[in-house]
Amino acid sequence: MKKILVLLLCLGLFGCASSGYPITKPDVYKADIGMTREQVYQHCGSPIGWTRQIIDGKTYESWTYNPLIGTYDFVDGILVGYSKREAFGEMKYYSKDKVDDIKNIAK
Repeated sequence: MKKILVLLLCLGLFGCASSGYPITKPDVYKADIGMTREQVYQHCGSPIGWTRQIIDGKTYESWTYNPLIGTYDFVDGILVGYSKREAFGEMKYYSKDKVDDIKNIAK
């Protein structure tokens, strides 16, 4: 009985060590601001999730490749910004003119 409990505990710990979300392509971080949806799709592959909203005639989309990576944001099919995790786990948001620390945006 004791061995079974130890085995279950070890399996539980190993299960927590993996995010469960594979990175679909190693070059998923290499998309550039201004790329079209189709270019990002060809370059990075299929996202694991996405959202789309139409507001005042503009289409806003957000693609997620891996929760540990972040999202790619499009307006009318053009990449306008993306977030990615930097060293030490900091999430940064990149857009045409600047880089923002996600922690500071949330304040």
